[in-house]
Amino acid sequence: MKNEKGFILAVVLSMTLLVAILATAAIKMSELGYLAYGSERKYQIADTASEYGLNMGVQIVSSTGNCPSANTGTLSTGGVSASYSYFSISGGNYCFIHSKGQFAGASVVKTTIVPTFMTGNWGALVIDSGTVNLGGSGSVAFCDTACPNGGPAIMYIGATTITGGSSTVLPSACPNNPKGAVGNPPTQQNASLPADLTSTYFNSTDIVDLENDLRAKYSVDDTSIANMNSSCKYTGSSACSTTSSTNISCGTTNISLTTCPQVYIQSAALTIGHAVTGKTVYSGGRVTVTGATVDTNVFADTIYINASDNSPEGGVYFARNTTQTVTSSCSTSTNCIYVKSNKQLGTATKPILYISRGGTLFDSNGGPDIYGFIYTSSTATNVNGNIIFKGSFVNDNNATITFGGNASIQFDLDVLNQLKTNLATVLKTPTCGGRQMQSSLLSTKVTIY
Repeated sequence: MKNEKGFILAVVLSMTLLVAILATAAIKMSELGYLAYGSERKYQIADTASEYGLNMGVQIVSSTGNCPSANTGTLSTGGVSASYSYFSISGGNYCFIHSKGQFAGASVVKTTIVPTFMTGNWGALVIDSGTVNLGGSGSVAFCDTACPNGGPAIMYIGATTITGGSSTVLPSACPNNPKGAVGNPPTQQNASLPADLTSTYFNSTDIVDLENDLRAKYSVDDTSIANMNSSCKYTGSSACSTTSSTNISCGTTNISLTTCPQVYIQSAALTIGHAVTGKTVYSGGRVTVTGATVDTNVFADTIYINASDNSPEGGVYFARNTTQTVTSSCSTSTNCIYVKSNKQLGTATKPILYISRGGTLFDSNGGPDIYGFIYTSSTATNVNGNIIFKGSFVNDNNATITFGGNASIQFDLDVLNQLKTNLATVLKTPTCGGRQMQSSLLSTKVTIY
């Protein structure tokens, strides 16, 4: 027993030491947990500040189309204030944005590469190149509230001179009577568009392919004409004209529109002066439309639409002659559209598609409206009087487009969408024009701790 007098003391001391070690370890673990939590919280706050700065830079790109200038600021979050700073570098049509968030010694960097506004295909007026003379109170306006961010009033591919003034205006602030080029932006170059714009707006490779596609759609392609009933064809030289809504007279030959939904006239001139509905005419001569036609399609060498007494609705008009004669007279211009005051061509629900490969004169003595999509390959186009185009106007050529009076082209997405619906697969889907940002731009974001 004498040799074991210190055993209990040794055990007590060992246990005390063990408890002390465990207590120290617990305290240390608690301290490490506290430090880890504090560090995580600092980095989370810095991360939030960095994200905020990055989003501010992206928002500037979204609203202006330009890379943001360097900026710094503070962000209050979770009851504390963190700092952020960002800068950007521009390259081509892209913008590199670098944002840093800082809080209590913690730093987080976020970067992304986003496109500036991508150039789209739609504008109020699209021209290959040349000159646009907005004389008088003429205007081209992208003021459609269906496109709240606006779009280009005039889009061009190559060198183009535009006279008549311009103003940058969102649709919500567009004036009642715009003058000059009015839009957001008023003018925009899109050098990436192809030389032949046909495939940009139609599901056809070029203008010849477009004519063939349309003729096939309305059953007046070469095969359909070859198989057409002979009573629906006229190959003589006498002038033709409608004598009623259901009959065309060509000299002593009559063509019944009741039994002929499609009509072929080889080369004679034709005047459609009655309310013809839902028919398609293919002619190798000049076709003059003066009647109240509805959904009537005309494929002709040249076309003269004279809406003096009636307002034709809907339909496709395709003038294939490439002669570029444009004068102040409809009788001597290759193609012509004349609309009298208080009359109109097309409606919001039945817009027209007018395609001209030659010179075209648009004339009016009042303030009519033309609803639809105008697509021309003219080198000279005159727009006189107070005609107001609602839809879009594309000139696929190096051209001089001259406005007189108060003529105006106004982009209208609803009209174009209605035309797209009516034409099914012929027309490509219209969009809000020239400036749209990719919705997935933040998917390229990189975070560096």
